[in-house]
Amino acid sequence: PVPGLEDSISWRPSGNLISTTVNHNNQHQVIFMERNGLRHGEFGLTLRAENTCISATLWNCSSDVLAVIYEGQDQCHVMLYTCSNYTWQLKQHYSYDTSNITFLWDHEDEHKFHIAVDSRYICYQLTSRVTTCSSTTTLVIDDKKVNTTPMSTMCIPPPMSYSQLVTNSTCNTIGCHGDDAWILCSDRTIHRFNNVSHSPPGEIAPDESYTLEREFPLDSHTSIRHLVMVTQSKAYCVALVND
Repeated sequence: PVPGLEDSISWRPSGNLISTTVNHNNQHQVIFMERNGLRHGEFGLTLRAENTCISATLWNCSSDVLAVIYEGQDQCHVMLYTCSNYTWQLKQHYSYDTSNITFLWDHEDEHKFHIAVDSRYICYQLTSRVTTCSSTTTLVIDDKKVNTTPMSTMCIPPPMSYSQLVTNSTCNTIGCHGDDAWILCSDRTIHRFNNVSHSPPGEIAPDESYTLEREFPLDSHTSIRHLVMVTQSKAYCVALVND
């Protein structure tokens, strides 16, 4: 028996694991089980069980991205996790002001998924890229922080890193210009970190933070993506606005 077992369950398409969730000490955990029923790893979610309910865990068709869908405070959320060196990292977080959504991975394109929310349909196409500052410092998104390593002076295998750029919410995309990094988060805040390649080890707080003003019609279904640095002081964001 597994104490605190919840009702979300999903078989990995590659066939080696079954994912489900448990409520452990008022915290949600995603656990993996082998076909013979033996437990085979887990990772914690930054969610308190008293305020949230996990509705589903769903694998993409190539078994390399796990979606966790949960409900809480009249909102639905989708979180996308990937694994590197046996460590699961949160890469994307989407929020919707509704109590119910329908989520479906595409059966042919492993990095495409579909969402039906209220009377709207949204199709997302995920892409991955290697982000660097000053050509040598790598940046890796991991939930509310971005792990950085100056590869010109050291080589640290992930999930370890030399320093961490820390924000208040999930990091969704990164833009770089020279040695400065701008991070767009799931709560529509932008954080700027200066001289990333020369930052000290450990956790680094942002040098500047901004909140995107609602000067154009953004709602909970609007996706703000693709942060692009044009100059050191100017950034462009691409937003999909529903009519």
